[in-house]
Amino acid sequence: MRDLNGKLMFVTRTQAVEFARAGASEDFVKEMVPLGDLDLGDGRPEILTVSVVGGVELYGNASTTGFSQRRWTSGGFHIYNKVFSPGDVNGDRRADLMARTYGGDLYIFLATGDPSHPFMGRVLVGHGWQVYDQIIGLGDNDGDGKGDVLARTPDGALKFYGSTGDALNPFKAPVHMGHSWNRFNQIVPVDDQDGDGDTEVWAREKDGTLRAYGGSGTGTYDTIETISKTGAWAGVSQFAGAGNLPATGKEELLARDKAGRLYWYYSLNNGKLSARQYLENAGNWAGRTSPTRPRSTRTASPTSWTSGTGTCTSRRRTSAAAGASTTCSPVPVT
Repeated sequence: MRDLNGKLMFVTRTQAVEFARAGASEDFVKEMVPLGDLDLGDGRPEILTVSVVGGVELYGNASTTGFSQRRWTSGGFHIYNKVFSPGDVNGDRRADLMARTYGGDLYIFLATGDPSHPFMGRVLVGHGWQVYDQIIGLGDNDGDGKGDVLARTPDGALKFYGSTGDALNPFKAPVHMGHSWNRFNQIVPVDDQDGDGDTEVWAREKDGTLRAYGGSGTGTYDTIETISKTGAWAGVSQFAGAGNLPATGKEELLARDKAGRLYWYYSLNNGKLSARQYLENAGNWAGRTSPTRPRSTRTASPTSWTSGTGTCTSRRRTSAAAGASTTCSPVPVT
């Protein structure tokens, strides 16, 4: 997940630790795509990150206890507004990658198994996908061993795309799964969490409460459960693999008062903004017409939020070079 300060984190039932990446670029990461064990080696997963400038980086052997090594990097992904993995599309046991353009064209990048060149060139496999505001790669949810996809329209209609096994025509016609899914601002694939062999999805309400939908093995969901305290996950800006379009730079506001003081308001992920956070001294911004924030080494006051694992304190610095820090006091998920 990505927290409010842009830090990437692993969150378990007992702890929240930073996703430590060796060789990572300094570009802000807007999206994270879990890919499973691409090299079919040690069972440890690979994770792809997508930056706001279109850079992609693949990290191998992702772990909560050490650094993940950057294995591959590329660029040009600024032409896509959604990057995700449906799971294994062609039956080679490796997760493949998909990306949608702003115009709604859907492309597939088949996995190669080569860490230095992990994906083949893109192939156009669909049109018209701009009608969806969330696209979720599920893995196998209908029992055929191939990757499936959920897609949601802005009015809350949920569609299921079952796999065909044909990499050039990967999905069957969509099947209507339900309505009113616009109550959720992020829908997250979580594989098989309850051990029944079927994939589940978690969905976050706009107030930050997390729900779990249990897969039936036929492409549908047959159970629903509340798995967090009310509002517990509102502090997460982006879940890894979530179906929504990552909103980077659109969820914050800078404001200046008459005395020239500068304040920052961040998104609470529920349609509301935070209380204002003081950034700059009186007079520093008097007479300015642009809200561009100057570089500073002053540390802003800590802000706290509650995650599914506890209460977290984030200390944001006004200088990009200074970075930010997050600490969490774990509590059990209920």
